[in-house]
Amino acid sequence: MQLKSYASDLLEDAMILAQTKAINSFSFRDTINTLTELWGYCYEKVCGIDPGYYSQTVLMRTKELRLPPMVKNVIRVYTARDQVDFSRKVYKESGMNDLSAPMTYHLSGRDLYCWDGDKRPVWVEYIPEPPFVTFTKNNRDPKIIWKPGDHGTPPDGEYTNRLFGMVELVEDPLNNVTYTFRHRATGAEVELTDKLVREGFTIVAFILDSPWTFITYQNDITEEHESFVIGDILGTFAINQYNAFDYAGRGTNVKFLKAKYNDYTGLGVTIMDYSDGVVKELGWTIDTLMVYPSRIMYNYMVATVAQRLAALNQSTIMAVEMMVVQATDEMNHWMKKNKSAWMRANNVTGPTISDFL
Repeated sequence: MQLKSYASDLLEDAMILAQTKAINSFSFRDTINTLTELWGYCYEKVCGIDPGYYSQTVLMRTKELRLPPMVKNVIRVYTARDQVDFSRKVYKESGMNDLSAPMTYHLSGRDLYCWDGDKRPVWVEYIPEPPFVTFTKNNRDPKIIWKPGDHGTPPDGEYTNRLFGMVELVEDPLNNVTYTFRHRATGAEVELTDKLVREGFTIVAFILDSPWTFITYQNDITEEHESFVIGDILGTFAINQYNAFDYAGRGTNVKFLKAKYNDYTGLGVTIMDYSDGVVKELGWTIDTLMVYPSRIMYNYMVATVAQRLAALNQSTIMAVEMMVVQATDEMNHWMKKNKSAWMRANNVTGPTISDFL
């Protein structure tokens, strides 16, 4: 059974084990780099044993397939009637001198070429790169800006900033809801209305802070809010839902009031939380959802992060060291469980003539 948890859950469990709850004791950059490095290490070990835990399979419909930007490696290319058909025919990677050889494919950068891609069902299985792990800072102990009962009214939000680096948001003289960007030097325009406007939703917050965009939609029927953070809005348009309170299981019903990214402290977002009507200051990054094939892997990451946090505080905690030893031992045994029977058979019988045939 797979285990899913947010990065903030992992960090909190590690801080409890390390007997420290002051997030300000650690640099935001160091923390996310530690989480990303450790997650990548475990991800690599799991994929080395069984790539199926994280691999993706797509169907080619033309001779050329554009792979996603972050691909760790291509596992296999095969033809079959469906994705799990038993009569697979596996393709081999070709060199530069035999690009059109039968039953071969060629990989160049993010482009995968296969001459059979438009003739028969060809499936491509690949492993995506593990995500950069971030967490929403202070989502469990936010700074309160305004709450019901305080004097005055809640602060107003910024609907938009016109300038966005070298481009500006063009205002429609007819006051229609359009999102057109114009390059200030060349005059070239990029139309993004179709990408940003969603049917059944109204955009109630749109804040530009190059290279990030913060946008909030309000459902026309339920009036609940969904907020997103978009990276490289004029390029790859990488959009992620802002899930600061999803760890509690109730979703994040917030509206961006002010947003300025800060890679050093992780803070910079002021939101109205409609679940309790309180205006709060939080971190601007999303809370990464991490998937573990086994809880053993989660326990190993918690113990390792706790060990590093304790080391930063120049303390040695016996509970942490015991947990690291136990989790490492369990991790090593779990990583070998699928191979143990074959290793034992080889040690007993050794290779035979059938192995070579």
